[in-house]
Formats: sequence, C-alpha cells, structure tokens
Amino acid sequence: MQIVMKLYIIAGEKSGDIHGALLLKNLLRLMPGMEVAGLGGQGMHALCPGVEDWADEAAVIGVVEVLKISQQIIDASRYDAPQAAVFIYGVVFLMYFMVCWPISLLAGRLEKRWKE
Repeated sequence: MQIVMKLYIIAGEKSGDIHGALLLKNLLRLMPGMEVAGLGGQGMHALCPGVEDWADEAAVIGVVEVLKISQQIIDASRYDAPQAAVFIYGVVFLMYFMVCWPISLLAGRLEKRWKE
C-alpha cells in the first residue's frame, strides 16, 4: 500500500506564486502521486488544478484578509489531514506584523498625547 503525500500550499502574490510553482514542480517530480490543494496563482494552478488561482485578488485585499482566508481554507480542509502545509512568505508576514504592531501602539500613544 502506497501512502499518498497531501500538501496544502498558500501564496498571496505573484512572486510567491513563482516560488511556489518551482517548489511544486520539483516536489511533483520527486513524488508524482502527491495531492496538492491550496491558494496560489496561475503558475501553481497550471501545475496542480487543486490550487485555486487567487493571487491577483490577494494582492489587492491585503495581509490580514489573506491570513483570514488561509486559515478558513486550512480549517475547512482539516478532515483531509495534510502531511505538510507551506505558507510562502509566511515568515515575511509575521515579521511585518512584529514591526508594525509596536509602531501602531506607539502612534496611538502619541495621538493621545498630542490631543491633550
């Protein structure tokens, strides 16, 4: 009995789609029976029809919406239990949040101080 690898992959913009397509191309060459689902762009969708083409919309809606939609897809697909999940540029989103959140807190304090 052969175990089928299941992968969820999410890319929220064009360069993520390019990297994701290269990753998928090589993974599919190594594991031809791999099942892939998720969100990406035209390149990833061309390799794996289970990956929805949404990169153009994701680039317009922003980071928070991308994270919300990504979480909804992962939650909806939990019954299928993937062996791996790849969030391309997920670390970049996290770093962006870690930098912007303290700045927004500081900006709120400065606004309160200037109103006085």
